Amino acid sequence: MNKPKYLLPFFVLSLLTLNLPAQTSNLPEGITVRKIWSNDKYNAFTSLVTFKGTFYCAFREGENHVFGKDGETRIISSKDGINWESVALLKKEGYDLRDPKLSVTPEGRIMVTIGGSVYNDKVLKSRLTHVSFSDRSGKNFSSPQPIIISADAKTNMDWLWRVSWYKKVGYGVVYQLPEGSKKEPDEKWVIRLLKTTDGIHYDLVTTLDVNGLPNETTVRVMSDGEMLMMVRREGENKEGLWGRSKPPYKEWTWSSLGMRLGGPDFIAVENNLLVYGSRVHDKKDAYTALFAGDRSGNFRKILSLPSGGDNSYPAFVNRENKLYVSYYSSHEGKASIYLAEVPLSYIKETMQAPPMTGSVKIWDKAPHCAFTDIVVFKEKLYCTFRESTGHVPGIDGQDGKIRVIESQNGKDWKSAALIEEKNIDLRDPKLSVMPDGRLMITCGGSDYEGNALMEWHTRVMYSQNGTDWTPPRRVRGIPSNNWFFRLTWSGDTGYVASNVCGANPADGTAIGKERKLIVFKTTDGMNYEQVSENMAPFPQACEATIKFKEDKSMVMVIRNNARGNDFSSGVFAFSNPPYKEFRTIKIGHSMNGQNIISLGNGKWLVGTRESDFERPEGRKGTATVLMVIDEDGIYKRIFELPSGGDTSYPGFAVYQEKLWVSYYSSHEGNTAIYLSIIPMNELK
Repeated sequence: MNKPKYLLPFFVLSLLTLNLPAQTSNLPEGITVRKIWSNDKYNAFTSLVTFKGTFYCAFREGENHVFGKDGETRIISSKDGINWESVALLKKEGYDLRDPKLSVTPEGRIMVTIGGSVYNDKVLKSRLTHVSFSDRSGKNFSSPQPIIISADAKTNMDWLWRVSWYKKVGYGVVYQLPEGSKKEPDEKWVIRLLKTTDGIHYDLVTTLDVNGLPNETTVRVMSDGEMLMMVRREGENKEGLWGRSKPPYKEWTWSSLGMRLGGPDFIAVENNLLVYGSRVHDKKDAYTALFAGDRSGNFRKILSLPSGGDNSYPAFVNRENKLYVSYYSSHEGKASIYLAEVPLSYIKETMQAPPMTGSVKIWDKAPHCAFTDIVVFKEKLYCTFRESTGHVPGIDGQDGKIRVIESQNGKDWKSAALIEEKNIDLRDPKLSVMPDGRLMITCGGSDYEGNALMEWHTRVMYSQNGTDWTPPRRVRGIPSNNWFFRLTWSGDTGYVASNVCGANPADGTAIGKERKLIVFKTTDGMNYEQVSENMAPFPQACEATIKFKEDKSMVMVIRNNARGNDFSSGVFAFSNPPYKEFRTIKIGHSMNGQNIISLGNGKWLVGTRESDFERPEGRKGTATVLMVIDEDGIYKRIFELPSGGDTSYPGFAVYQEKLWVSYYSSHEGNTAIYLSIIPMNELK
């Protein structure tokens, strides 16, 4: 293969900017990130492979993200991932060469597919994907040449984004835009699956039925022949799609990944353990993160990489028990190329099933005991929960009552009180100790007629001794049809995040599908003043637990009550005084009756129900789990409590250097109340 005269010779660049340490604060132990290429150019859009024991990284060099002097493709190599040298600089007159993607062909050469864009006065006129091949040494690359797409798939705006090889056949998705595209909602962008045997000629496999302006798409074929596909979209809700297909890859099933993508790539670490990387938009400044999941498309964030500004377009190599990740970022100035080394052990430990911890049953004297909380009051433990004959009134059971039980030692429990309100279902009681020293319960009060919810309104009751309680009374200052999940005190002021919904004018029934989530404050637990406007991050935000940091900033964990693609996405919400503006971060795990306490250093312990679709490998059904979550929404399960069926709604009390966890579960028959006791030093 002849080497074009415009390619750089094979030599080591002695630039002072190479191998500079990246900003790596807060990275987990064992993970390293280093800058591997930086100069006065704009370096972006990476790809990474290994060939004959050597790393190869390709990216675009240009003046800007787009426009300016046409981009060129730089290819660098390294034996160890630390010391890098330039192998080639590919360019073609009149073409902006973009997003080079590397693969190794069945015949043993490195192949580079490159988007070729033609601009006229900053207007995109055409796209023509190019390809270059190395010789068998990997040191010399051919001049970029256009790929040839069969007539039944070709347009004047073709971009074949990435090719993956399986059994001597290369597969890739070409995305096609209308000429003069402006990303209008009514535009039709088309993606088609192509195949090749030589890397130059491509035939149509199928046109993919995907709406929402689909574009950058990564295809991988698993060892059993199943094809997986990740699709970026710029229209509709902009959420990326996950596709699955069996040979001949003409029929596809699709699911939402629940987030917007940017430069997505993924790799199979094991048969059913996959990792993808993408730009993430859940903060003010976008950043690059890694997500782990399975073939079904259930992914969650596991690592945020040092990044910011213009960034992303990661690529992966799995080598010697490490996952190597190339990406670009401008968080340290000019857009530069970075390489992260992530031990596979970190990924597997993050995803593995947690150990089981012990528990004891402390109450089962009603057919259905559920929705717990626990507190220490006057050197006794008090636990409260709802008693009824079913989960909800109507067909399932009777109106609920509030039971309070007490214990001096956590082993021997007795009833302290049973609280009821005629024709009202009292639900989800939550305990707190008021600034004036009284014990207080807030709970939901639902008025049902048959199975129809006519009205809901939060109730409050007080006690001086844990045994004698005032009758339930409706809180004041919050519009009708409200229900707040938990009251949290900060000094002399209590804060709640209350659901507020409307009523059907025809029959008066509560409308719970479109809810507002509004922060209110109180000094007496009865009278409330509005603090924020509606801050719900999604239409069916409901249960919200508030906690405070030492600096008085508010942290909230919110449940999404919707069913469907977003069901797995609990949300962190953060706010500083006066708590009117919030930023949110998706957690990637469903929240259901959740409770939280601070572990310090930006880490939070969360207890919640885990649904069957998000269980770790080897576990089935539902469970109550404890997890540590950082403020990027990255979590690790640390304990599973004996549980199943109808379960969760844990209460937390820190007492005698231990965490006392109340919860309910039906895994032994009728729903009953359980207690786990865990030393605080084990919550890491």
